Amino acid sequence: MTMNEKDFDLAVLGAGPGGYAAAIRGAQLGKKVALIEKEEIGGVCLNKGCIPTKTFLEYVETLENLEKNENWGIDLEVKGVNFQKFIERCDKTVGILVGGLNKIILSYGIELYRGEGSFIDRNRLEVKESKTEKTHRLKASKIIIASGSRPKRFAPFDIDDKNIITSDGALDLKEIPKDIVIIGGGVIGCEFASIFSGLGSKVILVELEKSLLPQEDREISNRLAAIFKRRNIEINLGTTVEGIDTRKGSLSLALSNGNVLTGEKVLVSLGRFPNFQIKGLEKIDLELGQGTIKVDSRMETSLKGIYAVGDVLGGPFLAHLAYHQGIIASENAFGLDAEIDRDTLPDCIYTSPEIGRVGLTEEEAVKRGMKIKVGRYPFAALSRAVIANERQGLFKIISREENDRIIGIHILGKRATDLIGEAVLALKSGMTAKDLAGVIHAHPTFYEGLGSAAEDVNHQAIHLRKK
Repeated sequence: MTMNEKDFDLAVLGAGPGGYAAAIRGAQLGKKVALIEKEEIGGVCLNKGCIPTKTFLEYVETLENLEKNENWGIDLEVKGVNFQKFIERCDKTVGILVGGLNKIILSYGIELYRGEGSFIDRNRLEVKESKTEKTHRLKASKIIIASGSRPKRFAPFDIDDKNIITSDGALDLKEIPKDIVIIGGGVIGCEFASIFSGLGSKVILVELEKSLLPQEDREISNRLAAIFKRRNIEINLGTTVEGIDTRKGSLSLALSNGNVLTGEKVLVSLGRFPNFQIKGLEKIDLELGQGTIKVDSRMETSLKGIYAVGDVLGGPFLAHLAYHQGIIASENAFGLDAEIDRDTLPDCIYTSPEIGRVGLTEEEAVKRGMKIKVGRYPFAALSRAVIANERQGLFKIISREENDRIIGIHILGKRATDLIGEAVLALKSGMTAKDLAGVIHAHPTFYEGLGSAAEDVNHQAIHLRKK
């Protein structure tokens, strides 16, 4: 039987931030667009990543604020935590955002196919619907692959999604664990350490490298580690887990340093893998890297007219990066000329306190042979931070010695992921530390710490003691 084939200008495989952004931009350019998703609209970010985890962190922050009430002379009795009610709130938040995104997609006339897409050839896709198994054939002059990523699963840890879990499983817990061992001290591991510690769990972190968040500025990651320790989070650095014994009812973990840990739950948080195991991919002879799809600066693959964006490229696994890559891919597919500026890509880590970063770390700058100047301003000297009792944190600015141009800005502290916005603009516009110091920052605010750190680069900070 001959199957009907529908023609499109653009077909997008995956409806996460990269995929839906690509589809919407294509529709804005007047193109006929098909969007294919076998799971949930919004991808990992909206359903299993950014949104639910930040909802958890908002919950933890609310609990922490209640605990601070005594400092304000407010007497409140917290009778307990209704975790199930919070989970319902989290699901509702995700539902509201998914519903809103669906309406946006429909408003642009994008045809949404709920099912698994596979390649027939370089211009044809087949989609099998998830619920009905009905099959559709699509033909598109341009195709964008945005198939996302999944948590890394390592056989030695025998992940059962009940007691030994990944980040996906952590969001499905129905009760707060008494204690939890987190394997991996990167972004995901540190974010979940903040979450579970804030919920009252005893948290133990195990990290192979000699510092938490090894990709971040060492001064910033060391300060976060010190804050974690003050919150009774146990940290084991330069250590690996040799095995997990599940035979005695509780989990027992043997470490490479000879120590043994026990925990009710184990969270394996060792990063993510790109999802490039797309059916039929072998039919189109697409060039692959080491576990990724290769693209050029315009997001085009080795095959003309086929593009790839987001986590499938192998990281960094950031929703906002995928989002912009999707826009750029659509624009280049239809005659525009766009490239992404990776030098001003913000990196946000939603620990407690948060970390925001743009540009180089101090270690990266030194490794490149740059002569640098560094300015710092602690939250403890910031009026608004003292008012809010949020004194744990630091603004750090790195500039080049020869021309004062800013090459890196790092913020550890309350709302760092919001404050980093001005820092991105400073790097994007090529500002010097003197330029940023000359910007009038309102007082008392959190963001005026950026101006003070910029003053300190050239030893001119008004609100710091003379060096």
